[in-house]
Amino acid sequence: MNFPGCSVENHIRMLEPANCYLYFLQSRLKRLLMAWNCLSLQVRTYTSPPNMNTPSFPLVYIGNLENIHWLERSLFQYHQLAGTEKIPLWKCRSEIKQNIRDKTHTVIDINRILARFLPKGGFTSYPWIRQAVSLDSEEYKNRRYQLMGEFRRLMRKHGYATGITSAKEDIRHFYRDLYLPFVSYRFQATAYPRSYAEIAKAVSHGFILQIFHKNEWIAGDVVRISGNEIQGIASGLLPDYSKSSRLTARAVMYPILFEWAASKGYRRINLLRSRANLQDGVFASKKHRGAVAEVDSWPHTAIKFYIPPESALPDLWKTQLVEYLGVLIPLDEALNRQS
Repeated sequence: MNFPGCSVENHIRMLEPANCYLYFLQSRLKRLLMAWNCLSLQVRTYTSPPNMNTPSFPLVYIGNLENIHWLERSLFQYHQLAGTEKIPLWKCRSEIKQNIRDKTHTVIDINRILARFLPKGGFTSYPWIRQAVSLDSEEYKNRRYQLMGEFRRLMRKHGYATGITSAKEDIRHFYRDLYLPFVSYRFQATAYPRSYAEIAKAVSHGFILQIFHKNEWIAGDVVRISGNEIQGIASGLLPDYSKSSRLTARAVMYPILFEWAASKGYRRINLLRSRANLQDGVFASKKHRGAVAEVDSWPHTAIKFYIPPESALPDLWKTQLVEYLGVLIPLDEALNRQS
């Protein structure tokens, strides 16, 4: 089934299985199948304009451009592209080592299978990480009272009503009118919407949680039940996004889901992915509700940072989450621990 606004991707698309063991195995298969995309890499050299209120430093990107739109809109936003060239994969290590000797900030965007063969000394991050809430955790318990207070206030202010559905016509309406426009609005050039078949399959193992305002369905979340875990698969919001009733509809969704899960005996809610940065709005919203950042095995690319010693970094670089001894911590903290 085709819907307007659903982009056609130029690489392999695999449905994410609900079973955790299949999820792990298929994520490895996905990396293997996508490794060919790194046989040729682009080297992009950037310069920093002078007189900016942020540290200035030369920067080199090496990768297959898969995450370049996100990087240039975020971490590279104060840099200007100075030149590009292509290199074969086998030259990547020597290029990185030369940049290390030259004390040049280097960012590698590469398949996770190949990332393990890069030179030592870098910090590994990911374009997407998972956030999950344990209803038994201190992070959630310390926030529950505040969250429920905000929830009751917003419900009274806007007169929201809630519902649950799994009807086929509602799945189509959610996908076409709430989900696709919202994904395009939030992620723009980096939008990568799930297929209609994937959404429909998820609903067959769960439901769509609905928020109504003045009898109009304005927000929804696709919720999948997998074993003892509740998974938030997709979020949708009806345009116009500037309306106050739209802006706060997303805020009441999480408390409703958490209380429903608790009433049914579920203790873990997987809120799926966010950008791996403390300043990312989606990440911060989930963290505010008690979600903890975790490495997700599904995304097939890794972002590796090679930072010269004693470098001054922009704030957004400092808050980028990197994997350190199996946990995700800010890059600034990782640099301090390493020194």
